[in-house]
Amino acid sequence: MKKAFSAFREINMLHLPLAILFLIVFGGCQMQETTAQTDAAQKIVLEHAAKNYSLPPADVKVSDVTPKNFFPEVKRYYLEQNKSQHLNYNYLVYKNQAYSSGIDGDLRRFLKDYDFVRKTGDVDEYLTLLRIFSLPKNINVIDAEYIGNHQKELQSYAQVQPPKLVKNNDGSAEISFYTTPVVPFRPEKWTAKINSNSEVQIGK
Repeated sequence: MKKAFSAFREINMLHLPLAILFLIVFGGCQMQETTAQTDAAQKIVLEHAAKNYSLPPADVKVSDVTPKNFFPEVKRYYLEQNKSQHLNYNYLVYKNQAYSSGIDGDLRRFLKDYDFVRKTGDVDEYLTLLRIFSLPKNINVIDAEYIGNHQKELQSYAQVQPPKLVKNNDGSAEISFYTTPVVPFRPEKWTAKINSNSEVQIGK
């Protein structure tokens, strides 16, 4: 019995280096592929910033802030000037195209290129885009999570409801939602309308 176990152990020890080598080779290939894709997308962001904002690569920092379960095939980046945190832009990269929060019309261009209204059905996904491209940075969107965490503050605001999305057969959509400044707490209602040509109107 001991001899049999010893032989089995020797066989497994012989195969162990092969297993490790397999993981290193193929795992490394996957990591290199992912890194290459990320580097390519960051290069697109850097080239866009240099062309549109006159910001050379040496003067900016680009951070990959793509969350898990983000829009398929889309990467999200945050670009800021090294010497000024006040000069910054949100970016999306999709199929080698850059879409920036600093360019008028880029939200519409992304909506059209991605076929967003047809592909998505979650109000949170629309709010994500509005946060990236349209909404002021010093406000909080009062979504379901915010309501759950701030019930005390909302007791005096019975009109505040979770965000609502209506999608129409013609390819248009309308999102109604509430926001509040970080300080003071003051809920305000917003409406965003996306027509069938992906044009966006947003306001209070």
